[in-house]
Amino acid sequence: MMESVLNQMAGVQWTRAALDARRQAIEGAHARGATGVEIVTSLTDLADEILLDLYHANLGASGMSGQSGIALVALGGYGRRELAPYSDIDLMFLYAPPCAKQAGALSTAILHTLWDLGFQIGHSLRTIADCLEMGKSDLTVRTALMEARWLAGDRELFIEFTQNYRAEVSGKGVQGFLANKREERRQEYSRFGSTNFLLEPNLKKGRGGLRDLHLLKWTALARYGTSSIEELSTRGLMSARDATALCDAQEFLWRVRNDLHFYAFRAQDILTFEEQIRIAGLRGFKDLPHLLAVEQFMQQYYRHSTRVCDLTTRFVSQAMQRTAWQRLVAWLPARRIERYFALTRDDITVPTDLRADALSDGGHILRLFHLAQMYGLNVADDLVQELPERIAAMPDSAFQSDTARRWFLSILSGPGRVADTLAAMHRVCLLERIVPAFGTVRGLMQFNAYHKYTVDHHSLLAVGQAEELGAGKGLVGRVYRETRRKDLLHLAVLLHDVGKGQEEDHSLIGERIALDVAKRLGLDEHETQLLVFLVRQHLVMANTAFRRDSSDEKVVLRFARQVGTPEALKMLLVLTAADISAVGPGVMTPWKDTLLGDLFMKTHKELAGGEEAETAYEGGARAEQIRQAALARLEPRYPSAWLARQLESWPDHYLTAMPVERLVTHLEWLAKLADAPALVDVQYDEALGTSDYTVYTKDSLTPGIFSKIAGVLAAKGVQTLDAQILTLADGVVVDVFRVMDPDCHEDIRDRRFEEISGAIVGVLEQRCSVEDLLQDATRFGQARQGVPLREATVVQVDNETSDRYTIIDVFADDRQGLLYVITRAIFDLGLSVHAARISTRLDQVVDVFYVTDKAGGKIANLGGCKLISEEITARIEGFVGGSKTSSPVVHRASAQRK
Repeated sequence: MMESVLNQMAGVQWTRAALDARRQAIEGAHARGATGVEIVTSLTDLADEILLDLYHANLGASGMSGQSGIALVALGGYGRRELAPYSDIDLMFLYAPPCAKQAGALSTAILHTLWDLGFQIGHSLRTIADCLEMGKSDLTVRTALMEARWLAGDRELFIEFTQNYRAEVSGKGVQGFLANKREERRQEYSRFGSTNFLLEPNLKKGRGGLRDLHLLKWTALARYGTSSIEELSTRGLMSARDATALCDAQEFLWRVRNDLHFYAFRAQDILTFEEQIRIAGLRGFKDLPHLLAVEQFMQQYYRHSTRVCDLTTRFVSQAMQRTAWQRLVAWLPARRIERYFALTRDDITVPTDLRADALSDGGHILRLFHLAQMYGLNVADDLVQELPERIAAMPDSAFQSDTARRWFLSILSGPGRVADTLAAMHRVCLLERIVPAFGTVRGLMQFNAYHKYTVDHHSLLAVGQAEELGAGKGLVGRVYRETRRKDLLHLAVLLHDVGKGQEEDHSLIGERIALDVAKRLGLDEHETQLLVFLVRQHLVMANTAFRRDSSDEKVVLRFARQVGTPEALKMLLVLTAADISAVGPGVMTPWKDTLLGDLFMKTHKELAGGEEAETAYEGGARAEQIRQAALARLEPRYPSAWLARQLESWPDHYLTAMPVERLVTHLEWLAKLADAPALVDVQYDEALGTSDYTVYTKDSLTPGIFSKIAGVLAAKGVQTLDAQILTLADGVVVDVFRVMDPDCHEDIRDRRFEEISGAIVGVLEQRCSVEDLLQDATRFGQARQGVPLREATVVQVDNETSDRYTIIDVFADDRQGLLYVITRAIFDLGLSVHAARISTRLDQVVDVFYVTDKAGGKIANLGGCKLISEEITARIEGFVGGSKTSSPVVHRASAQRK
């Protein structure tokens, strides 16, 4: 097919129209299913054909014959014959010194034509001496010249160049070259992503992308004289399994990258959310009730990129020669452990003559990783290369012996390097032989902007976060250290999300998986029940702490009944904190930590009982200490009775989350309310780039205070990240809004604060309205940057949890001003907001409102609750779904609110 495409227009005059026609023919072949290698080869052949025509057409004008003095040379990706549709073409005009003038004239003529045709050209005009000098001093030039390919002209001159270059440059200092290239790649990771699990990856320069394959090929070319993956396998330098995996990954990446280029009509290497959806459709993926087409497509990408990353890292490491000290140490006898294992300073291995016996038993393989964990060593690279094939050939029974179970539970127990060891087991496909469901979630993404990582990577990160939190000084660290069965805790953390990607709610699927794993590991009834509870209910603590008021005794009692025992509560706290921390950087905030801690301490008191519970975790005592410290500072200036009333009305979990100085500031502002109906204090956080607007007023000033403040902020174009409502003694209201303001530049920051604060006070004092401000708003209704699909709006009304309030939970796609739309709907329904938990999760909001009716009571009937849900949903859909830029709604079989 491709040969006919290349030959059908031979001999044409090269114009943009002719070039476009040839490109379109190749693009048509791509659309009809041509492989990635066929396309990059065809594009390379097309470029070769154009350059040969131009070379011969312009040769006479340069005054030279085609056989002496000048050679046209392809470099870089073009030299490798891996040209993408709109990649740069890297050319070198190699010339003998007497031919400098003619080479310059020839290069000028060819380059001008190429530029006129629209090519992006990287070009150089060099002698052999120039190449040798630059190759020795410039890492990029050295790499490009290693891949030089003769196109036309003086072949003898090119051969002389390659021989001299190999002898004087590329064949020398290989160890230093490899070290420099590896470091160069590490620096690229810092710019293009240190993980291959980015939501919108760069196919070329991102981790696990084509540049990693290039690094592997450069390493092979420098060390072994070939960059052919097939030849590396034939020569025994790479296993056939690894070579197949790399070729498959290269084909996948080439084909996707070709599609990006063809569609954009330019060099485009970022796999954006929109492109992920488009290409998934082209590949024939269909949405399933439990798994979107784009998630199925991206699972393939993450699996390929992970293999590229792992195999490249291992190959480069093996190609690096050992230092003199390392060779000396390797010469010394290795320390033998038991029968099969040998330890050196660098790694642990199984001697080659013992591998057939040792690696036929699952217990021995798990013991290998257990010893690596114990001694802080990596498994030797050559053994890692061999393990996946051996593990795949073994029956399930090999991993279900008592010995295998014992070593796996020992790995989970630690202490130390639990997550690292599990990750190493996952890389060689060992983990999924013990927990089969873990293979299902390998590379499985969740198409939203909240989850930063694939399910398997998130689960392993969560285990690492549990270990890291356990080393800390806070409450979670203390609870982790007190937990005796860390094997069960770490196993629950590992399993908590493996039910994702199935048709039912992932917690229900996870429950069944946990039962199966417990049976495989021979856990007793109590251990099984505990593991199953933690996996099934792994979201309950976060949902209760972040969406319910733990000062409500009924909330705590209900949660305590769900948890059942202090042991389960402790494990659930660590699991919850680790899970949230592993979602992405900055997701686990100090405020969330405080809410979890407050719920934990109150629930522990209920479950443990007696004096032990009173003194075990001193949350209430800490709050009282803060009250007394604030009282001591302010008592000389303010009436004692007023201070006592105000301090007593502050909830404990608020006090334990703030320093004494902040509480003192709050009280000082509250005292000023005697002279003003409303006040606003603004604090800017340099580290986070956020602003906290704290509004102090009386609830009698105007109806709908919270809604009106949200409306002002929306009109002023700021994004509300979090909000808290406090109603204190004497009808005092303290509303705190944490916002991100794109217009809060340093040089105008104070004026910006005054502008927004003045608008808030003006609306609360009814000197202007939110509607007036919205007329001038420019960002109202704008969508946040994120995935181009949105979850369906869900409004739940809970009339059971609280005795005093009806609770409204809102899950919706975020827009600039959405909080105002929701709170205005609540106000229009005649409801009063007494407390709120506002949380923006990048592309989604999860907002909770504690409300009463006009009489100050709960919503009395089911009809009223239904009306609330329908009205708020309609308002949100009219706002979010009514715009021309609204994203399509994702419909899944079951809502997974995490």
